[in-house]
Amino acid sequence: MSRQPALILLLCGALTLTAVARQQDPPRPQAQEQQPSPPLPQPRPPVFRAGAHYVRVDAYPTEKGHIVEGLTKDDFEIYEDGKPQAIESAEFVTFDTWTPEGERKDPRTQQDAYDLAADPTWRIFVIVLDPSAYNFLFNTIEQLRRGMDVFASARTIVSPTYVPDLVHATLDLLLDEEKGFWHLTNQGSLSWHELATAVADHARLDIGKIIVPERDEATDTSLTSSRGLLLRPIDHAIADFMEFSEPLKQLDEAA
Repeated sequence: MSRQPALILLLCGALTLTAVARQQDPPRPQAQEQQPSPPLPQPRPPVFRAGAHYVRVDAYPTEKGHIVEGLTKDDFEIYEDGKPQAIESAEFVTFDTWTPEGERKDPRTQQDAYDLAADPTWRIFVIVLDPSAYNFLFNTIEQLRRGMDVFASARTIVSPTYVPDLVHATLDLLLDEEKGFWHLTNQGSLSWHELATAVADHARLDIGKIIVPERDEATDTSLTSSRGLLLRPIDHAIADFMEFSEPLKQLDEAA
């Protein structure tokens, strides 16, 4: 039981005893009422200021397909919201040779990764993987083999991506020194119900057990890229997933 802080007020007073005289003292004039003190000024809310002090921007100046060398900061102009920004420095970064695949090493510790990331000449690539599609396919096959119903939305549209295809496309982009944002997905989009039906058909399972839920809201989360379609169609990827997936092979052995 926690103790709540308390504020204790001590009222101090003086009791004056006077002798009772035969005649009462004349009444004393009443003290004037004190004027209320003006209210204290309210404290101002704290102000937190934040801003970017230094931003590194990569530039790839080319002419007729070749990198333009020998440029300085005076050869560039950078604008933000239509306002010119001051350029403090410019550095030309080049790599003359490629590290052979046999000599490439992953960072052994987290500190090694931090040291590599701290080098301004290195670049960090972030790949976001959503395992929901993989878990959905695996759980669909497992439940159908047990004779259980599978509930899958017919109005939620997705664009699944086969990870081996994603890895190959990413390596091609790196080798080609591509830049910018790419949405890498297998060609085609389909609903969760269509995806489950395709997998069940490959596995020769009862597609009648795949049920559309009563409350099925329409949602489209599919992705594509206007910069180029690098991955093969989704039906080819599903066929390879069913043939080469190690967890599915383990599930077959346990059956």
